[in-house]
Amino acid sequence: IGFNRAFITMMSAQTTGTVSSSSGGDVTHNSGSMVSLPANAYVDEFGNNYTGMVDVQMVYLDPSGADILDQMPGNLTALESDNDFVALLTYGMIGVELVGSGGESLQIASGEEAEIRMPIPAIGLANAPESIPLWHFDEEEGVWKEDGNASLVGNEYIGTVSHFSFWNCDIPT
Repeated sequence: IGFNRAFITMMSAQTTGTVSSSSGGDVTHNSGSMVSLPANAYVDEFGNNYTGMVDVQMVYLDPSGADILDQMPGNLTALESDNDFVALLTYGMIGVELVGSGGESLQIASGEEAEIRMPIPAIGLANAPESIPLWHFDEEEGVWKEDGNASLVGNEYIGTVSHFSFWNCDIPT
């Protein structure tokens, strides 16, 4: 008989900032991570266009933090774009949720993108590659999936995303 052990860490959902759906805007987390949201580009869970205020809930997971493995979704195994399984070496991750004024879950509309920025801790900066794959956590399959790239600018990675969940800057190994 085999046994599995799981540890769950609950993180409270806190609004980091609010933007108008008609103008979009930037929301910065106290970690320095940031999202730049487009204007007129939001849908509810049924695909209906949304207008109104958008609460942005963010969490940054520091890759040098002792508790990152207990906080992040899944583990650091992933599917590359060619469907090969790999292990990941993380340079940081953010979780982002968009919430409408009525409490409804929102996403970016199809064909739209947002920019994300993640700071790189000093301990990882010396070895940070100029370009790094972006990975999102697929909650239905329980695995990280490769989805785009981020570029090193100063001490942060900058990339674009087409939806929100947890996003991770990682080197596949």
